Amino acid sequence: MRVILCCLVLFWLPVALFSCATIPIKPLEQSDIPELIGKWKGVLKATSGSESSEQSTELEIFNEGLEGKWIIHGTSQGTVSHPFVGKIEGSKFVFSWANDRWVKLGLIKSNDKKKLEGPFRWSQWDGTLSFRKVE
Repeated sequence: MRVILCCLVLFWLPVALFSCATIPIKPLEQSDIPELIGKWKGVLKATSGSESSEQSTELEIFNEGLEGKWIIHGTSQGTVSHPFVGKIEGSKFVFSWANDRWVKLGLIKSNDKKKLEGPFRWSQWDGTLSFRKVE
C-alpha cells in the first residue's frame, strides 16, 4: 500500500506543480506582426491617487504598419477612441502619445488563444491592460 501511495505522489506532484506554472510572455519580434493584426477586447484597470477604475476596452490593429486605435468604454467622456501607430520595442508592442501617455503590451500565446497584457500610463492614470484576440 505504501509503495502505491509513493507512486501516486511521485506522479501527481509534478502534474500539480506544472499546472500552476504561469504561461510566459513571448518576446515579440517583427515576424509576429501578422498575429497582432485584428480586433482585441479586454479590460483596463487604472489608479490615480486614491481613485481606481475598471473599464472595458478594445484594440484594433489595422495593418503591418501597426496603425490602429484604442477604444475605452465608460470614461467620464463616454466612449473615447485614440488612434496610434505602434512599434515593436524591447520585445513589447508599444504605442504612445504626447504628455506621458503610453501603452506597452506583451504577447501571451496558449494553444490557439492569444492575449496582449501590460502596463499603461495616461497622464495621472497608471494601470494594466489585458486583451484577448477576437478576430
